[in-house]
Amino acid sequence: MITLWLAPLKDETGRVTHLIASGVDITERTRAEAALREREQQLSLFGYPAEDFTSGKRTSVSIIEPADWDRVWQETQAAIEARRPYVLEYRVRTATGEEKWAWERGAGVFDGDTLVALEGFITDITDRKRAEASLVESQQRLALATDSAHIGIWDWDVVANKLDWDATMYELYGIRP
Repeated sequence: MITLWLAPLKDETGRVTHLIASGVDITERTRAEAALREREQQLSLFGYPAEDFTSGKRTSVSIIEPADWDRVWQETQAAIEARRPYVLEYRVRTATGEEKWAWERGAGVFDGDTLVALEGFITDITDRKRAEASLVESQQRLALATDSAHIGIWDWDVVANKLDWDATMYELYGIRP
């Protein structure tokens, strides 16, 4: 990529007679700027700029949904006291006010017996949580439909030659499980 500058060259009457062009290759600068933007986006947490967290303006705790805060606090404290890593799932509020789900794995960093920091990894699992909720809803709807229609469900594992029936199948055929 090249940045090009054009400068007019005028005659004694002020009329432009020529253009002088000069250019600079900015390919590397453009790549570096794109890489920096991508890194800043990766470092952002749920729409908040990374510098909000690194400067102390905001903490990761400050974006946790209040209803989840006590559980997150208790599980984190228990892990710190036991000097073991913790794994948490909780809801957060994004910079735009949207509710999302976070997965966090972390551990205390100690200097002797003194906790000096928490380090870890937080990622957005909202899509996974939505898929799980959709699966539960589908299973509930299927159960309602099969119960209402008194339909049994069975599965045959051809490789293992194993037949698996639900309770309704046994009832329909008058067989005890």
